[in-house]
Amino acid sequence: MPSVARDADLFIMECYAFKPVSKFHMDYHTLCEHLPELRAKRMVLTHLSQEMLDRLDKVEIETAFDGMEIELSRRPVSIARPLRRRRAAGGG
Repeated sequence: MPSVARDADLFIMECYAFKPVSKFHMDYHTLCEHLPELRAKRMVLTHLSQEMLDRLDKVEIETAFDGMEIELSRRPVSIARPLRRRRAAGGG
């Protein structure tokens, strides 16, 4: 997860529970332990359980809500290296 989030302008993260409940979902406590590693410029939590919704007053990271719209910058995107097409097998 840190390599995906590092220096991202926007990192949208699933955060189902406030405390650990499942190995298949992120929880807020675990996420907070790893925040220094993530280093995203902006993070928005989504896929919140009722437990998370009931504790939003304790959550210090931006949370998504139904109908939320996030405006993204329209600045040009540069690619570090050109992408190469793979040749079809048997083709020239």
